Amino acid sequence: MKPFIRSTTEIDSRLTEDKNSEQSEQRLLSEDEIKFALNYMERIEKHPITRHEIVLIAVPLSNDNWVEVVDACIYTDARFIISGFEIDATSLATTIIQEGVTIVATTSQVWLQIYHELSTVPDFRVDQLRIILLDSLA
Repeated sequence: MKPFIRSTTEIDSRLTEDKNSEQSEQRLLSEDEIKFALNYMERIEKHPITRHEIVLIAVPLSNDNWVEVVDACIYTDARFIISGFEIDATSLATTIIQEGVTIVATTSQVWLQIYHELSTVPDFRVDQLRIILLDSLA
């Protein structure tokens, strides 16, 4: 079994390898699957996440755009925290402060609630956080 693909170069080389190998009985991925994987990897690589980040993903469960951010965290080896079932701005603000969160991935409505809570905390600079708004991702 071939290992998990981690870069677009590996996908390209495996596609070429599969086309050139007549001995291969089973392909790793179809061409459509490879195109999908390349497109998806390009999308997750666009997120401003590095391996030194601590990402809080606070998204209502009805919004499935958070999966892309989780994949970006896994891809870059960043630490991430996913909020629970209920979005509670006070506990999310506490988590941001206690865990040293550097990026908050959330919807605009939830961000406004978190921002309101954080703005009441003395000596906390909200402008140090980077925000990924997930409302418009498709």
